[in-house]
Amino acid sequence: MTYTDMFDAFPQECYTPEQEALLSKIKLDVQQHFSDHQKRLIHIEGVALCARCMAHIYQADPFICECAGYLHDWDKYLEPDEMVDEAHRLDIDMGVNPYLVLPLLHGKISARKLQLRYPELPTEVFHAIDTHTTGETNPSSESAVVYIADLIEPSRPSYDSIEKIRSLVGEVDLNQLYLDAYKSTLLYLIETNKYVWPHSIEIFNALITNESSCN
Repeated sequence: MTYTDMFDAFPQECYTPEQEALLSKIKLDVQQHFSDHQKRLIHIEGVALCARCMAHIYQADPFICECAGYLHDWDKYLEPDEMVDEAHRLDIDMGVNPYLVLPLLHGKISARKLQLRYPELPTEVFHAIDTHTTGETNPSSESAVVYIADLIEPSRPSYDSIEKIRSLVGEVDLNQLYLDAYKSTLLYLIETNKYVWPHSIEIFNALITNESSCN
């Protein structure tokens, strides 16, 4: 199954009435929250759609993946000082000066705040949101799907690195796809002279080790 085919192969999910109602509320909340950021809203909707479709391919929970896709960027637009203040308030310790890792903070901040806003959601939703910026050494299927969907959703520009990951959807197992996506993100940071969170290297090494041990 190709990346493009994926979006046509799986119609709207048949969730329980309770799940449908909650998802409808989340969609409305997100639309209102990002009403002044239409480009971001397009990205968010693309991540949710991509995650739902990928969940079918990789036997993940589509409801968890879709909810996390809609909510993953909730605090994306906090100002830098506000982002750092929120991280301190929520006891988020990245082990380095938080201003060095501002792009990573919104996932962790959003996950903690959204647990209070949507207590009825499964905890796996918040874990996927938490790790969609940093990655992790042993992701669940749902967390892996959301991380990858954030990278390859349809509105992302068709750079060679992104097209490569898209071409592998359905062709390789989820562990390999996650490793390739994580490596792509690291290479982008290095090639564009951006700060690399030290723990990212540890995560990459663990992913490599895990993949080697499975082969």
